[in-house]
Amino acid sequence: MIIVKKILSGHIILLVDGIEQVFLFSSDNQTNRTWTESDRERTVRGPQAGFSESIQTNLKLIRQKIQNPNLKVRYVTLGKQTNTKISVVYMEGIADEEIVHEVHQRLSNIDIDGVLDSHYVESMIKDSPRSPFPTVFNTERPDRVCGGLLDGKVAVLIDGTPSALTAPAMFVEFLHSSEDYYDTSLISTIILWVRFLGLFVTLILPAFYVGMIMYHQDLLQSLS
Repeated sequence: MIIVKKILSGHIILLVDGIEQVFLFSSDNQTNRTWTESDRERTVRGPQAGFSESIQTNLKLIRQKIQNPNLKVRYVTLGKQTNTKISVVYMEGIADEEIVHEVHQRLSNIDIDGVLDSHYVESMIKDSPRSPFPTVFNTERPDRVCGGLLDGKVAVLIDGTPSALTAPAMFVEFLHSSEDYYDTSLISTIILWVRFLGLFVTLILPAFYVGMIMYHQDLLQSLS
């Protein structure tokens, strides 16, 4: 178990025939900052690391946060002309195997000449391609992907794209902020309900106001 943890933390294991001991070599270059900050999802609290355009670097960022042998990665190659490498990442024992199989199957069924961005994949694996409501979440932050993996979601990484996809996506995810992971549960819950209230007011209040001034002017006069 110790050897497995060392491998997950970036060490090289050397086994020599006839010797009972193993040799450990560190291969993790912490001084080489290959990641970039996220432009779309900046936060005050929490890490500032964002995905880069290298799929290996992005997998490394996820491995640094989840050093667990149950973190599994499957590879798929898409694009007849581009041969773009795709990684399907999930937590074995937490993610639903049917969802993992469904995501992998949808990726395998994609027949396209080239994949230049995550949008190519996102539009082809979501449940209803013509629906205006997204069922796949797109993020540039490794911590949000790791949070989704620990919640049982499946992540899809595309080589050459500084973002990742997580599925299945729920409506409440689009009201969450990356900083919610670093606040207390009480504070995060209160802020989330404030966002829900703001969404409700934004959707209902303008329609209510227009309905009042157009069809119930007498009620406004009586209130004044």
